[in-house]
Amino acid sequence: MKHFYTFLVAILFTSLGFGQTVFINEIHYDDASGDSGEGIEIAGPAGTDLSSYTLTPYNGNGGTTYSTTSLSGIIPNQGGTGYGTVFFAISGLQNGAPDGIALDNSGTLIQFLSYEGSFTASSGVASGQTSTDIGVSENGSVEGESLQLSGTGITYTDFTWNASASSTYDAFNNGQTFSAGAPTTSVQFASASTTVLEDVGTIDLTFEITNEDATNATSFDVVLTTGDAADINGYTTQTVMFPAGSATNETLTITITDDTVYEGNETLTFSISGVTGGNNATVGLQATFDLTIVDNEAAPPVTEVAFQSFEGGDSWNYTTDPTTFNVSGAVWDVADNSFHSFGTIPSNGTNFFGIQDLNSTNGTSGFGSIDFETISVAGLSDVVVKFDYEVDGFDSDDDMKYELFEDNISQGEVVFIDGFSNLNADGTIEINVTPGTTNIRLVVSVRQNGGGDYGALDNFRVEGFYSGLTYANGSWTPSAPDGTTGTSDAIIVNGVATLSSDVSLNNLVVNPGAGLEVASGTTLTLNSLTLESVSTSYSSLILDGSIAGTVTYNRSVNSFTNDATNNDNDLISAPVTGQAFGSFDSANANLLASGTTRAFAPFNNITGGYENYDATTNAATTLDAATGYRTATTDGGTLSFIGNAEGGNISKNVTVGDDITYGVWNLIGNPYPSYLDTETFLTHVVSTQTSGERNIDLMENASGIYGYDGNASDGWKIITLANASGELIAPGQGFFIAADGNDVLVHDIEFTPAMRTTGSSDDFIAGRNSSSLTFLELNASTANNNYNTEFYFNSNASQGLDSGYDAVIWGSSAPSFALYSHLVQDNTGLPIALQALSDTDYTNVTIPLGVNANQGEQLTFSISETTLPSTVNIYLEDNLSNTFTLLNTSDYILTPNTNLMGTGRFYIHFTNTTLSTTENVFDSLTIYADQTNRSIYIAGEVSENTVAKVYDIQGRLISSKTLTTNLRLQSIDVNNINPGVYIIELSNTSQNKTQKVILK
Repeated sequence: MKHFYTFLVAILFTSLGFGQTVFINEIHYDDASGDSGEGIEIAGPAGTDLSSYTLTPYNGNGGTTYSTTSLSGIIPNQGGTGYGTVFFAISGLQNGAPDGIALDNSGTLIQFLSYEGSFTASSGVASGQTSTDIGVSENGSVEGESLQLSGTGITYTDFTWNASASSTYDAFNNGQTFSAGAPTTSVQFASASTTVLEDVGTIDLTFEITNEDATNATSFDVVLTTGDAADINGYTTQTVMFPAGSATNETLTITITDDTVYEGNETLTFSISGVTGGNNATVGLQATFDLTIVDNEAAPPVTEVAFQSFEGGDSWNYTTDPTTFNVSGAVWDVADNSFHSFGTIPSNGTNFFGIQDLNSTNGTSGFGSIDFETISVAGLSDVVVKFDYEVDGFDSDDDMKYELFEDNISQGEVVFIDGFSNLNADGTIEINVTPGTTNIRLVVSVRQNGGGDYGALDNFRVEGFYSGLTYANGSWTPSAPDGTTGTSDAIIVNGVATLSSDVSLNNLVVNPGAGLEVASGTTLTLNSLTLESVSTSYSSLILDGSIAGTVTYNRSVNSFTNDATNNDNDLISAPVTGQAFGSFDSANANLLASGTTRAFAPFNNITGGYENYDATTNAATTLDAATGYRTATTDGGTLSFIGNAEGGNISKNVTVGDDITYGVWNLIGNPYPSYLDTETFLTHVVSTQTSGERNIDLMENASGIYGYDGNASDGWKIITLANASGELIAPGQGFFIAADGNDVLVHDIEFTPAMRTTGSSDDFIAGRNSSSLTFLELNASTANNNYNTEFYFNSNASQGLDSGYDAVIWGSSAPSFALYSHLVQDNTGLPIALQALSDTDYTNVTIPLGVNANQGEQLTFSISETTLPSTVNIYLEDNLSNTFTLLNTSDYILTPNTNLMGTGRFYIHFTNTTLSTTENVFDSLTIYADQTNRSIYIAGEVSENTVAKVYDIQGRLISSKTLTTNLRLQSIDVNNINPGVYIIELSNTSQNKTQKVILK
């Protein structure tokens, strides 16, 4: 701030005297006799009050002041010029050399002039400033003379100082004329706006001139600053000229385009720029002009893009924060009039979103939000977002506001309810969307407390006009396309449109969440078919017939944030195929790149890494069906794929590579431009089967589908038969599978048309869990890390290894921060990320947990999500601290004093009863065989001397070992024991535990 202040002062004081309208005009300080009539004359605009001005004489020897004269009076209008002078007698003005005089206004220095040289002031209003020598002096001049400014103008810089001449106190000086010169020429629009019909033909823009110049013509450009030039015959900037001496208005003729497409009323704005000629010509006050064109085509029916009235099955999905609740006296959930009787709500159907005491223990003291998903409005005009509201008894702590996002840019928050004095209010909010916007998102936020205050929201909808054929809510408007509609555009807004006979169109767009089915034997002929997507919803094409025309899929792709953890990439596959990478690369400027290297990489399981494509080397490489790629964008937008829409059977060869860690992993993807039913994909029996082999059987035991959710550090989105029901894989979605080394030698992974389906769900990045299965997702977190593990309860699963149901951590090795589980039975030490158990096990089962975490970092265990019955208690056991924490009601928080690594300390208990620390210690011990190391492991601590004995199936004692107390992992060497079934017995003075193990 100090440097800015210094700079500002320098600007002020280096410009002293320049352009001043009140200034020193005449000085008399010396004559040949007794220095009579000394003083200073001030000049300036007539009417100026001089009472705030001061004259301060300065002694040039030392730069100090020696008197001060406060001015007074009003500057008169002399000679009708609008300017005048006032003389102030000041006796004793020093004669130099040098000396000076300062003029200030309320302490602000205006001028610091000197005569017979210059100097720097050391005090007073000019302290620190150097005077300006006027260049003339008196030096004993004849009495009655003075130093005066002369010339023509109105400011100080217009005049020059002259040698002594007869004084002209209280009058203009000798040779001085106050005049601003010829008036400045200006041009402007003659009016601000007009409105015309689209079929008017032409319209003249009229311009007027002020203070035209007699000898110089005046010209300027007329620029279209907003609006579409196509609406006015492809308008380009035009030049208009006023001839010299002409005051006659000039015009510019604009031709209005009369098309046959409904566009709604459109306003175009013109502006004047590049004014030249005249007398210093400039733009007048009316510098812009608005031309509104009224569309003469009949408006098409309103297209309802999205709708949510909380009746079920509505198209505009939403999430809430906090999650919904509905208890006595506190509601943040879908409700009906039994909750509260409103006057205008519900406005559609019988349900609405009800709000009461949001500031309860279930809610939040701040704003709760209802976040509606992003939807496409591309191709629509006059788009408006609407919703209804009603509040009863809203006081000063109760508010409602909305925030609209256009193309991911917030348009700002708008408060529509500012509660006070038990406010009752209702109405409809209408939000106009900026023309040209391609997608929107709405967030409504509410702050509310008190059981006697009620709020309701209902009937959310997005509406707009589309000039072509529209499919929405199950029907076409104004008519369905057919073989005669080849010049028409069409859009599928929501739902699934089915074409069962040949159709011709110009351009067809399928919105995110909507679908198109082309039936067998049907041909769709068009210029272009564009399938759209956003991060939370994808369009679908199910092609059983044929398409003659270009198919483009604009596939939403995650952005690169370069934080090494979150949202750095995406896994995708080509939703349409056969495109050369070079063509794809050229069409997508937002594909992340470095030099010629592109962030577009298949996975090589021979080297165990991704291999980015090169723009030159891979230019001819085709994007094939079912191949997965790691990619990223610079903006989180879409990548455009142009190619063939797959609709038949597709085989994908998967392999086991040479890499020790990642050799079994294959990056593949959904080959269709439609959603893929995950359960159908996993259970599909491959065409080359010999023993009923399915796709899931071609994957390693304890594996499934591994989807990247934007953050690999907290675990992957894993889908097995335990949770596949209802799960859909989005079009163009890539995922990993681990290949079974034997089966993939003779079988390929297969995709079939039967797996295709339509949908509106998101990809793995957005990560909403729509499952209605019975499950628990458990989370461990520190300040900088978090990790999840899952448990599904399924009638086809058991406590042992269930092929196709259980799944290990991606890569089969737990990272440095991790949470996982071990199998309850037949445990072999695998780090399980998703464990499936019987659908009755949640009533009484104990599961070992593996935890990797650093010493000294606070660690929190919590439930991320669960659909278990409310009667099931979920306990986290820490056997080191001898505690059981009911996670249903609270988190378990600790700060470990040593690094945590593996199993043995923590267990998760599912029970219908209450646990205590007196439970059998042996219940928490895990016994499993490590086939590779030929060892039997006992995980967990024993608190007293315990003996572990190994018996064969005939009950003969094979081996015995005394366990060490307070050691969490101990082993028994079985290298010398033959393969077979064995019984492990743990016993001490008070407890006993036996378990079967298999040695292979």
